[in-house]
Amino acid sequence: MLETSDGHDHYDNDDRHDRHKIKHENLLNEYKGGLFEYLVAQSLARIYRVEKSFITNIDPALNLLLVNYECYIRNNDAELLRELPMLAQEATRELLQHILQHISCERCLSPSGVYLVGRGVAGSEEKGAVDEADILLQFDNGDGEKYSLPISVKLCKHNSFVNTKNAGVQSFVVKYFPFQGAAQEQEELNQRLKNSFSQLFEELGEWPVDAGYSELPGELPPRMQERVRCYYHEVISEVYHILSNFYQRDYKLFVASLYPLCGLTSSKLLQLICHHGVEHGKRYIFKGAKVIDYDSLVLFSQQEQQNIKDIKKIKILELKDGLSSFEIVFPFFVLQIRVKPMNRFTLPGLKINCSVKY
Repeated sequence: MLETSDGHDHYDNDDRHDRHKIKHENLLNEYKGGLFEYLVAQSLARIYRVEKSFITNIDPALNLLLVNYECYIRNNDAELLRELPMLAQEATRELLQHILQHISCERCLSPSGVYLVGRGVAGSEEKGAVDEADILLQFDNGDGEKYSLPISVKLCKHNSFVNTKNAGVQSFVVKYFPFQGAAQEQEELNQRLKNSFSQLFEELGEWPVDAGYSELPGELPPRMQERVRCYYHEVISEVYHILSNFYQRDYKLFVASLYPLCGLTSSKLLQLICHHGVEHGKRYIFKGAKVIDYDSLVLFSQQEQQNIKDIKKIKILELKDGLSSFEIVFPFFVLQIRVKPMNRFTLPGLKINCSVKY
């Protein structure tokens, strides 16, 4: 980064290269996720012998997106394109075991249809069943009754966090935590956030855009970045205080409130998470797949309430100085709650990003 005679910091070629690299990685992650969802759905359709109808029912706009995803990946990471089908096949094998458990409970036969939903494409009526669903299986139990099984699909690096929920901070508390007084807590939180936002720009001394700076926090000079990070820490501290209070007031209700933040908003939903890593210099090696459902979390909570009266197995870790996130530890995974800007830090609205690591 260079400083010119006008006293402002300007970005050199290395900074522009870093920003381009980050943008490329973000696009690659998005596109490989979309293509992976398709490949898992296709694998299921092939196993259940409904591949023809699966292909026919893909929304034309979604099909065009998938073609663009494949072209981008082919041009930028051919190795990834070669390994994606194998990852999808391995993940599908793990998923099948859980599907069989669900359909046996519902006395269903093989699926009559496999549908690819999501990717922000309108026109998929099945998408309304569960917002987090990427794939929908439709069954017929033989008596004319239909049963739908929504599936959420995630592809991520081994031992890393995977996003499960994004929510606006100005409605986060009242929307996801049905505690008495939550509305008042939310109102007071919003007022404190407003005050912190005003103080942020008072201390910066100038409106960043007017001074020629970017509205993206990662592209600000170090001095400004540090102050913005402090602002995020102030916000997450407020959220941390409220949730810690709820945790102490009603542990059982608090834990139940976490399910949607973990990406499980429906008792029907299956969440498939496939992990890949590096072995002997080769990337995108299958590292395992996990399938999580709503019932497994509910069952754990019920057992804990019945059998363990004094020990709380789900714990909120202490918020560390300077960080914009904190973690809630379950026995078999970690939920991270983080404050992030709504694209541009110059807007007062912030979002809460939730992610899990198994």
